[in-house]
Amino acid sequence: MVKVYLHRGSLEIGAPPPVGADKLIAEIGHAESTDRLVVYYPESPDPVAGSFDALERTLFEMLSSALRAKLAP
Repeated sequence: MVKVYLHRGSLEIGAPPPVGADKLIAEIGHAESTDRLVVYYPESPDPVAGSFDALERTLFEMLSSALRAKLAP
């Protein structure tokens, strides 16, 4: 199960990922902002299966693109 962390200005939803966590990061604000969406595994993923698979990466890209479009100035 993955966890989600959203940071936008002074708004933070979820907990930041622990150091060394396997994560996907998308910048969702304008070029100068630090707005980002992060999904991560709170524990090490299964060493046999690996970390994020193709479907998880695709869903993350779709979600981050939708957020970027919605939050665009």
